[in-house]
Amino acid sequence: MSFWLEVPGRNQLTPEQQKIVALPSEQHLLVLGPPGSGKTVTLLYRADKLRTESQVSDERFLIVVFTNVLTRYIKSILERLNIPVSSVRTFDSWCFRYHTDNIESVPRLGNNQPDFEKIRKNVKNHLERRKPPKLYHFLLIDEGQDLDENAFKIATFISQHVTVFGDDKQQLYDAGISMDKVERVLSPVRQKTRKVHLLYGFRCTKFITHLASEFIDAPEEKLNFLQQHLEAEGAKQQPVLYLAKDQEDEMACLIENIRVRLDKTERLAILVPTSKLVPQLVKSLSDAGLDVETTAKITQRHGLDCATVNFSSPKMKIIPFPSAKGLTLDSVFMPYLERENFSDEFTTERIRKWIFVGISRTTNWIYFSGREGKILFYEKFARNETEGYLQINRHHEYQRTLPENTDSDPTIDDDSSLIDLF
Repeated sequence: MSFWLEVPGRNQLTPEQQKIVALPSEQHLLVLGPPGSGKTVTLLYRADKLRTESQVSDERFLIVVFTNVLTRYIKSILERLNIPVSSVRTFDSWCFRYHTDNIESVPRLGNNQPDFEKIRKNVKNHLERRKPPKLYHFLLIDEGQDLDENAFKIATFISQHVTVFGDDKQQLYDAGISMDKVERVLSPVRQKTRKVHLLYGFRCTKFITHLASEFIDAPEEKLNFLQQHLEAEGAKQQPVLYLAKDQEDEMACLIENIRVRLDKTERLAILVPTSKLVPQLVKSLSDAGLDVETTAKITQRHGLDCATVNFSSPKMKIIPFPSAKGLTLDSVFMPYLERENFSDEFTTERIRKWIFVGISRTTNWIYFSGREGKILFYEKFARNETEGYLQINRHHEYQRTLPENTDSDPTIDDDSSLIDLF
């Protein structure tokens, strides 16, 4: 059984989720929904419904997810629905295999990594010229906002029906396209793509919702986001930003706070700006007696003696920001929030979206940290502190002794004078 993912039964889906699952496949389908609205779960139940309805073999349908981490995360649902893991792929892994089998050796970048943008373009051109019979009866795509136009053209070439789930606010990569553009690409000349909405996100505290909304630039989208998230019951724990003296101080405070959350048996993840930071982070946590897991790619790249991500395990996960897509986490740690820790090729806009995704995957509590004077988006955090939605701790004020009662997190009472966002 998955420790991390509570698998809802079909009868536990919301009415709008059940409606989307049951929609016919005569038209391509585009489903828009905010973080935590159950897009991935709905997608998987729809796959099961379409498979049963059409009575196709496992080789005749494909489920596309954003990361291999997400495949591991949804394994318990796959097992419940008897969907083989082989039917679930990332889009780039599918294109890589098609290119290798049908075109030639794949193009690579200067660092010998596959040039996935060029691979997708080559695959699209090959299919456009050859016009082969449809490979799939149906194709379902999760997190569609981070794929490019060629990906959706490929989807229409290889599958009779395409369902896409996405959310423009969670677009992490510049190559991604808007959901409006996806709708146009999917729509054949005489038949429009059907578009529906999942309206509500998961229950989380007003602190989480308000903080995440700070990382949405468009005022109308920000308002919609606030209205689409329901408030969770229970303690209202303020997120914390720790302004560290140096990296040693940052690590010491990070470890203390991790221990507090582990005592609560929460689902924890540390999101890192780059995999280069992981070896030292793993060593520091291991030296402190804390067990962690990270992705197979990171362990292989850096030669780490570290367990790989397993969502049947309660161990804390260390993952890159994009790998948080689709996960539901109790508490999230975002250390190293300094510009120098992010790749030079990443724009401030991309980093802003990464942080939004990290925040919006959280239900209970968030911890940020970095060296004082170097924190990215500090003005957003400072504004949240002023409004009472965030606590900023500074190294020269912070007491290294934590309270004995770890439930006594800073809170705002229900009768607070703060405006109720819901």
